[in-house]
Amino acid sequence: MTKAETARLLAIMTAAWPRFEVDDVKVQIWHDMLTDVPYEIAVMALKKLIAENIHPPSIAEMRRAVFEVTTPPQERLDAASAWGEVVRAVELYGWPQPQAALASLSPRTRRVAEMIGWQEICSGNPDVVRAQFMRMYETVQQREMHDLLLPQPLRQQLDAVWRKALRAKDGGDELCQAQAQ
Repeated sequence: MTKAETARLLAIMTAAWPRFEVDDVKVQIWHDMLTDVPYEIAVMALKKLIAENIHPPSIAEMRRAVFEVTTPPQERLDAASAWGEVVRAVELYGWPQPQAALASLSPRTRRVAEMIGWQEICSGNPDVVRAQFMRMYETVQQREMHDLLLPQPLRQQLDAVWRKALRAKDGGDELCQAQAQ
């Protein structure tokens, strides 16, 4: 989204919530945090927020609304619904057809099922496996949501900082090992 489009988006917010004030600093901050969002998607998300809220959204609420309008419902399953997908796949394909069973699952559900292992899902204690699946699913879902809510440029900057920190740690460990020898 361009800075001019961000200003238009904030103008819409001013029309919807008359107490919402816009200045150059606010336009710049919103632009920085929404630069990776196409204007048309941002407008759809804002319309959703206008319909649902009596107060103007924060940037975080806006990014969450963008996620909601761009993510198909089957990818927004909660842990219990995802477990229901697994149960249906076990009933349809069972232990002998793990590839077909996994292929029938939504992407996040499949990822968690693969982490646990299809044989474990089919042959383990169902109550234990269900609890393990649901905890893992919620963890994966939270991690994905966290990553999606960060603006792409910020995510790239953070990745660079984390890679640099890991290289420094690895180099530091090597230095300590060399000194110990």
